[in-house]
Amino acid sequence: YYGDGMSKDVLISAEVEHASLVAVCRHSPSITNEIVDIVASEFPDKPIFVRAYDRAHPLDLMERNVSFHIRETFESAMVFGTKMLETLGHSEPEAEAIADEIRRLDRERLFVQHREGIQAGTDHLHQRPVQPEPLVEPIHPTTHTEEEKAEAKPANQDETPETGDGPENDKG
Repeated sequence: YYGDGMSKDVLISAEVEHASLVAVCRHSPSITNEIVDIVASEFPDKPIFVRAYDRAHPLDLMERNVSFHIRETFESAMVFGTKMLETLGHSEPEAEAIADEIRRLDRERLFVQHREGIQAGTDHLHQRPVQPEPLVEPIHPTTHTEEEKAEAKPANQDETPETGDGPENDKG
């Protein structure tokens, strides 16, 4: 530990000029950005590798032209999800293919967000519809009372078609 990386004097005493690269791994995006700016200004020939804090932080780093950045929890989430898919019955190649597709979509979305802003790129999200299914097969067939069936009826259906009380008969 050499001290505060936001100080040029500390960077000099840490002999950054002799380093092959500079790695910045702070929890605060603003502090990280400040260190990156100092290193880029004072040691422009040094590759800068950065651990980004969240999804928005890489957009700042792309403006600063760092050599490499990675989001703090993204890759661990991808590995975690891949292993869960394998445990749930997907083959290793199938789980890896799903993870690779999510990485590709995420990378494309990040570039769109860099050009158009943080809210852009939702068309790059992985949006395969989820089909809910029971965790275990039911032991007995499900039966519903008339009251439960009525509660499950879609709200946009006419509540009383046989009485003529629907909106199409409103003369007011």
